[in-house]
Amino acid sequence: MNNITCSCPEVILEAKLEEIQAIDNLEELVNLLLIRSNREREKMIEELVMENQGKIDKRVKDYEEIGMEIKELTYK
Repeated sequence: MNNITCSCPEVILEAKLEEIQAIDNLEELVNLLLIRSNREREKMIEELVMENQGKIDKRVKDYEEIGMEIKELTYK
């Protein structure tokens, strides 16, 4: 923030405009960081799914088998 030594309205206005621009720039930076953070999180999730795809497939197969067993027991 600038130290204002003059009380001229033009100087005060210019300093306020610079302050507003700095705040806008900071908000834009924060938004970009949030977007980047979300993308990184999505990428990490995708990598985890890919790494564990075999385990996931096996778990799905197990659930399908359990479902079939339940159907068989239900309809007997």
